[in-house]
Amino acid sequence: MIRAYSRASGVRGIWYEIFGKGTLKGADLQVHHLIEQRFAERLGLKPNDIPAVVLDRTFHQQQVNTQLFSKLPTGRSYDPQQIWDAYKLVYGPGPVGLNRPDWLEAIWPYFQRLGVQR
Repeated sequence: MIRAYSRASGVRGIWYEIFGKGTLKGADLQVHHLIEQRFAERLGLKPNDIPAVVLDRTFHQQQVNTQLFSKLPTGRSYDPQQIWDAYKLVYGPGPVGLNRPDWLEAIWPYFQRLGVQR
C-alpha cells in the first residue's frame, strides 16, 4: 500500500491512522519515502507529500537505503534524470534491483512532469 506520509503540524498522516501510535516502532517497521526527502525541493515536491510505504526496519536499512545511497551518494547534486535513472536501477528488476515496479509507477508522474525520459 502506497500512501502519502506527513509529519507536518502534528499531523501523523495515514500511517498513524492505519497502525496507531507507537505501532511502527514496536513492530520494527519504518516508513520508506519512495523519493528521498532530500530530493523533494529539486523535484518541486513538499517533503511531506512524497509517496511512502511501510517496510521491515532491517530490509529498509540494509537493502533499500544501502542501494539508494550507493547510487545517489549524499553531498552531490543530481538533476531529475539522474535521480530517476538511479531509482530505476534500485526499484527495477535485475540482479541488484528490488523488483518493485509498483514503486516506480508511483513516483513516475513526479519525474514525467519535469520532462524526464523513462
